[in-house]
Amino acid sequence: SGLSENQAGAFYTPYSKKYSIKSDVNYDRQGSHFYGFNSEDTVIDKKDINQAFNEIGAKVTIASFHKAGDEINYEGSVGYTNYSDLYEAMEHNVVLDFKAQKTVDSEVYGADFGLDFNNYSRNNEVPLDVFGLYAVSNISTNNTILKLTPNITTSGKRWYVKAGLGIYVDIADKSTFHFYPKAEAKYSFHDIFVPYIGIDGEKTRNSFRSLSKENPFILSDVNLQNTNTKYNVYAGIRGSISNSVSFNLQASRKKIYAMPLYFNDTTFSIQNKMDVLYDSLDETSFMAQVAYQQGEKLRVYLKGEYKFYSPLNQKHVWNKPALDITLSGIYDLADKILVRMDVYFIGDRKAKSLTDVEGSTFESGSYTVNQKAFVDFNLGLEYRYSKRVSAFLNFNNIISKKYNLS
Repeated sequence: SGLSENQAGAFYTPYSKKYSIKSDVNYDRQGSHFYGFNSEDTVIDKKDINQAFNEIGAKVTIASFHKAGDEINYEGSVGYTNYSDLYEAMEHNVVLDFKAQKTVDSEVYGADFGLDFNNYSRNNEVPLDVFGLYAVSNISTNNTILKLTPNITTSGKRWYVKAGLGIYVDIADKSTFHFYPKAEAKYSFHDIFVPYIGIDGEKTRNSFRSLSKENPFILSDVNLQNTNTKYNVYAGIRGSISNSVSFNLQASRKKIYAMPLYFNDTTFSIQNKMDVLYDSLDETSFMAQVAYQQGEKLRVYLKGEYKFYSPLNQKHVWNKPALDITLSGIYDLADKILVRMDVYFIGDRKAKSLTDVEGSTFESGSYTVNQKAFVDFNLGLEYRYSKRVSAFLNFNNIISKKYNLS
């Protein structure tokens, strides 16, 4: 299960008194190997289970800095990404975003516009037979998401209200329109306690790139559906206990259609690759986070989240943990050396298998495997030679804990 990560990027941003233009290019390569087969009864050359994702992208962003009330302030960007793997799967993605706002008296009027075009081409695979896996043809699919979100914001000394409407058009084999409420309100009690409440929703792109970033062991030919978060209702309270300690408590309820879930494939591979299915569900979440900061010397952050899922068709929400806890800290030694610490706790998960494997139980037409909770402890050191030059060294999973992500 060896892996590699390579990244490179460059950007340039000239500024004037009224606007800035930022241009950047990036390259990213993520390599891995398909694993999970029995090497005693299966003979495979390492190059045959190699996988690598190559990403090349460029983006240009322009933003204005006009004084409030004088003119319309805007920020617009256009970006292109080419994404491919070693099995002739490729995506072309073009994203156009434009935001504008103008202040009139105590109100701020704004609108967000976006265009997201995605082309996904790959070999149309057929099931395994005695001769192995082979491709019969190359297929290509297009999908475009258009969005327009007009909004208005008004505020007083202690309160803030923003209201808008999200209008999305999902253009694939046919066009579908989706409308989402966008609203948030908050009130400040002497800047110590700030209760807030809101509702929103969105249409989210699921691409070969986004799925493989989350799960690098997926097939190169997968079904793509966009996720529809019909609504996300949330409420909470954030504030400060002291000058050093701040907190945020939140509860939310979501209605989600077409959430991607992963399971071990048996049709196109020897169970060392994964496929994706989509299910609708309700999600109830409780989140708590606390932050401690002592000037620029020490920062500590603790966040915990517990989720309840109610899937419509599946027995469980595959490979999604109910409990997720993160502890992070940064300590500055003499303004030259930074010590970083990250501790992750991922709770129990359920995995779906189409065949009987060790430790599995048969439920509703498939096998369920319990994935145990695990802790991942990472440590990093950074040396700042100057404001422009620094070097770092990271130690990941320093307690050498073995665990399964999927």
